[in-house]
Amino acid sequence: MSLSAAQKLREELSIGCGAARAVRAPCGTQLHCRGWLQEAELRMLCNNLDPANAEDPDHLIVYGGTGRAARSWPCFDALVRRSTALPSSSTTCRVSSMIRARMRVALPGSLCRRSTRS
Repeated sequence: MSLSAAQKLREELSIGCGAARAVRAPCGTQLHCRGWLQEAELRMLCNNLDPANAEDPDHLIVYGGTGRAARSWPCFDALVRRSTALPSSSTTCRVSSMIRARMRVALPGSLCRRSTRS
């Protein structure tokens, strides 16, 4: 049985272990989420915790001494799980590193339509 790209990524990131670990953002053209908007959200989260970028990645601190990518490692795990399961027509609203809402997104073509009425 082969694993999906999302399952492989969750294994690589040790999602569910709840402990500090090295995080590397996925790269390339393979999707690990259901759409590119969700993939961008996931990659930004992981890139913020990459040891080459984060100030103190073991404590989830990205910048400024207390700027965190997630409140805890279990919260990080939940953010990754949610990003990989989110429908391609949705995104999340995060406040203080916690998901507060799931919202539908307008697809690019729907934003640019002109009215044909005179």
